[in-house]
Amino acid sequence: MDAQQPPKDSEQIEQMRVLVERLVQELQRAKSPPAPSPKPPPVPEPRVLKWLKTMMPTFIAIFGFGGQITFTVIPTITKDDDVPSAWGAAEVRAFLSLAWMFFTLGFGLSCAMALIPAWGDDDQAAMARLDPKRYERIVNSLCAVLHLFAALAFLFVSLVVAAYTPAVGWINVGVAGLGVLIAVVVYVIDTWLTKRPLVFIHVSTHEKLGMFSLF
Repeated sequence: MDAQQPPKDSEQIEQMRVLVERLVQELQRAKSPPAPSPKPPPVPEPRVLKWLKTMMPTFIAIFGFGGQITFTVIPTITKDDDVPSAWGAAEVRAFLSLAWMFFTLGFGLSCAMALIPAWGDDDQAAMARLDPKRYERIVNSLCAVLHLFAALAFLFVSLVVAAYTPAVGWINVGVAGLGVLIAVVVYVIDTWLTKRPLVFIHVSTHEKLGMFSLF
């Protein structure tokens, strides 16, 4: 009986060794971090947001600078003798006030539109589910309104220049009036006469209009 005891002891030792190895493996498995789950592919940013991010800072700068300049000049024109034309100081102040109004309207609208990309970054997946054609058309129409505000503001500024330097002022009035006409035509074409979004198809037209508005 004593001769059979060592094999039993060796079997128990082997079982304990196997049990200890399993426990060590389980502990290591519990400590190791879980395998990272595959990340979903990034949602592409809507091109409307890209366009707003690139264009709105330019509009904000133009409207902000123009509104500040016209607002500071309006109170300084008080005497008719200082205006070398048939228009008096009251007419010049009215033109400047109208220019300031359009600068202010454009500044407010462009700032509101600049907040759209900031809101969209919080949930890109939700923005990607939006109907791109619908929102591109909306943004396209709002940008045409911004162009119209800029052209009208510079039109009234040009009338003020015409009161002091008629040759230069009336040339600018003609160019600014052309900018107003282009803004209206582009708005009508993009909104009513086409069935596809034209935010990027007509981006060159909008840029040319912005150049006309600067004059």
